[in-house]
Amino acid sequence: MKLHQGWSANLAEMTILQFENEDPKPLVLTIEPRGDKHEIPHLAIAGVRFTPRDGLETRHYCSVSEYGLSLWCDVDYEIDIVHPTAYQRLMWDVCARGGWCGSIVNGHPLRVLDLLPSSGAITAQAFAELVLQADGCATDWPPAARHLRQIEARFVEHLGSASVDVRTLTYNLARPFEREATTENPAP
Repeated sequence: MKLHQGWSANLAEMTILQFENEDPKPLVLTIEPRGDKHEIPHLAIAGVRFTPRDGLETRHYCSVSEYGLSLWCDVDYEIDIVHPTAYQRLMWDVCARGGWCGSIVNGHPLRVLDLLPSSGAITAQAFAELVLQADGCATDWPPAARHLRQIEARFVEHLGSASVDVRTLTYNLARPFEREATTENPAP
């Protein structure tokens, strides 16, 4: 299980604890002592916001195991979960699971993001070809056909279509309890 505990901020007497689930399985966050359960999907970020009690020492206890995350918070709290976009899930699948993360060309990193068109539609086939290109692989490389089919299948699985508007390929950059700028299109 991969879990990142993010920042903790005291803004106007409020504390926010932030957790990101990088595990492929959903993570169950249990807030004790109440036993409230909240599911954090893969790649989602959960924020728990609360106000510490005046004049009292406040302790936070967090336990992480293969069964989930348990957080001790014996005051009233709010929870906000920021979900990843379909494109974020696709890119995680292509890179973390598939190993197609890009390469170094002339001393500079090259990722599929750098090769996406700035507008128009992109097909699963064109996307798969760009993924291989970003990794420095030619589409006429003997194993390329198998990899292209796998990447195309992931594209359709995550984006729901064999062709999408490239402007929909965005990342959700929001943090819990902050929703002003929620997406960014990584295309140039």
